[in-house]
Amino acid sequence: MTTPEQDQPDAQRAVDAVRAADPAAAATPDLARLHAALAESTGVQLTGDELAARRARRTPRWIQVAAAVAGVAVVGGASYALGTQHDGSDQVADGGSSAAAPISLGEGSSDAAGAVPQAGAVPQAGAEIGRSSGLAAGDKVGAASMPFYGGYGHTTFTAKGLSTAGRSFDAWAYDAASVYSSDTAARLAEALGVPGKPTQDWGWTVGPNDGTGATVTLSPDGMASMSYYDPSKDPWACGVKSAPDSISGTDDAGTDQKAPDCDVADAPKSKAAIAAATDVLASLGVDTGTLELETQQTGDDKTASVVGYTVVDGQRTDATWYVTVVAAGVSAVNGPVAPLVALGSYDVVSPAQAVERLGDPRFGSSAGGVTPFAARAESDDSVISASTEAPTPPAVPTTAEPGDAIAWPVTRVTIDDARLGLATHTTADGATLLVPTYELTGTDGSVWSVIAVVDQQLDFAG
Repeated sequence: MTTPEQDQPDAQRAVDAVRAADPAAAATPDLARLHAALAESTGVQLTGDELAARRARRTPRWIQVAAAVAGVAVVGGASYALGTQHDGSDQVADGGSSAAAPISLGEGSSDAAGAVPQAGAVPQAGAEIGRSSGLAAGDKVGAASMPFYGGYGHTTFTAKGLSTAGRSFDAWAYDAASVYSSDTAARLAEALGVPGKPTQDWGWTVGPNDGTGATVTLSPDGMASMSYYDPSKDPWACGVKSAPDSISGTDDAGTDQKAPDCDVADAPKSKAAIAAATDVLASLGVDTGTLELETQQTGDDKTASVVGYTVVDGQRTDATWYVTVVAAGVSAVNGPVAPLVALGSYDVVSPAQAVERLGDPRFGSSAGGVTPFAARAESDDSVISASTEAPTPPAVPTTAEPGDAIAWPVTRVTIDDARLGLATHTTADGATLLVPTYELTGTDGSVWSVIAVVDQQLDFAG
């Protein structure tokens, strides 16, 4: 781990604070698959992933202010590359998972890999695909296994050996309205030892928003998400002051002050970190019996990242808790506070009908086409070796001749496996539901998802 040097200016410290508080840090793209595709198309071989996430945490407002100040300092001076190099961030399960993997409808949730147009019938992407199709994080897939589905007019779907019988399946809703209040924010803050009264500031907030102390925020989203961060416990924030109101142009800020001791102890190991996370979540009123907790590699010894997956009807959902454990205790927590309420049973289409929906524009991609990132790797190598061959020079496309047939390639996908489960769906007004959804797997390894509820119980107008 690298701690900020004490003789750096405040602007540099602000940059380090931004890096430490990156809210997308725990999103884990399948870089092995992407590297393989790039290598196939460019002839340039890449080594394995050297960048991994620090933690997933909702960015406090003071960090956003620090980002603006740091941006001014970086633009005005030398360039600066954010990020650190460390080991990979493969998940390390403790005791294994007894629940099925999550299913995603590709609506741009925090687990989505990249921007996916809102759609019902879309291929799942990134890490979720790897888990649901049995891929290890280090598996490699060549470009030939990653065809571009450039719109459903260019792709056909055929069911093979799938049932034609429908059934029923339960649906759920997150009751954010029942818990989004100043009282809830005060209760969470008290459990975490954060003093102060709730104020309206990007939701209900307890504590300062300038980085001078611990802060709890309750957000008015569909899951009533909460966020807690204590910079005094964060080893990555050691020696980092809250951002100044302006940049003076000098680099002698704070030179008359004694540098703090940033030689912090290592974080607890996996089992101890999970125990600490369990205790803090229980203190917040979370039913830890509904969670599957596991540790995630952070790339440094000073922090331990614990992820808690909410399990519903034997399946993990993407309602996820993140807890950062350090030697001094818990430095960050975020997750959904809203309880689940049952919506009852809904009729669902058969697996064969679900495949037909993949070609139905009511359930398909809204624009631009989508790219599935799922295909089983044929190689067990954990690292993509460097190539000794010279890259192939680019070639000019062949000019079409009069009378030539117009190229209009059609990709044919055969679906031979279907799994019915639950996926998160966010309505236009922000309400969040867990709806019956099919995960459909093709013979080529691609994985697609589509809502399973019958037409009669869908509101196509709203």
